[in-house]
Amino acid sequence: ETFGHNFLEPMLAGKPVIGTRVGVGCDIIKEGETGFFIDLKHPESVEVAFERLLASRERCVEMGARARSITAAVSTHANVARLLMAVYDEVK
Repeated sequence: ETFGHNFLEPMLAGKPVIGTRVGVGCDIIKEGETGFFIDLKHPESVEVAFERLLASRERCVEMGARARSITAAVSTHANVARLLMAVYDEVK
């Protein structure tokens, strides 16, 4: 998924996310702040990430709130339009 909806939607709902360092995941997820990264070459990293989230409900709530705050600020219609226009200007 190239746009990152699979990260943005739960983050806008106030949930921390777990994802890979591929594509937009690198730009959207802030390690330990809005979620955790996993390494597909090391399947145990999925378990570790979930354990880190499940270890503290308070931390999960804080990370989710931070995720919502960050994504809500950058995913407004005006900001998305501005970013899209910048891409169009770049390829002219």
